[in-house]
Amino acid sequence: MSVSDSMRAVLTIARLFLVLIVLTGCIPSGDNQLEEQRDPHFLAGKAYLNTFNYRAAAEEFEKAIETNPRSASAHFELGLLYEQKLAVENAPAIAIYHFDKFLKLRPNSDYAPIVKQKILACKREIAKPFAVDPGAQAYLREYERIKAENNQLKNQLE
Repeated sequence: MSVSDSMRAVLTIARLFLVLIVLTGCIPSGDNQLEEQRDPHFLAGKAYLNTFNYRAAAEEFEKAIETNPRSASAHFELGLLYEQKLAVENAPAIAIYHFDKFLKLRPNSDYAPIVKQKILACKREIAKPFAVDPGAQAYLREYERIKAENNQLKNQLE
């Protein structure tokens, strides 16, 4: 075996070694979602959902996030729970938080457009108490007119 043949053999082995390193360590696994959904807390959360025990489901999904902070699946489920099922203080804001985390972890998900719509709906829900209905402005003007008239009548009586 000549020196050039030895060099080719070494280069071939080095290339194979590099390919193995890339394939086993550097490429993110496509099974991340499946791994997340195999988490015992995630499975318990789904089981509680099936029995309509939403608070217990939320607790289990929170534990799944404690176990794996990058669990987009658990964030998605929590977003849905706070948006639709859990009537707690600041539920729409909590839902936005979890939906946003989901989008950061899985920006190219098939659910991304739906999640973005859900975030907008939650923002509208938060803004609802502050929004003035266009028809309500006429009532406000009438109220101000009557209030001013009432003050005039009080002044006349005095």
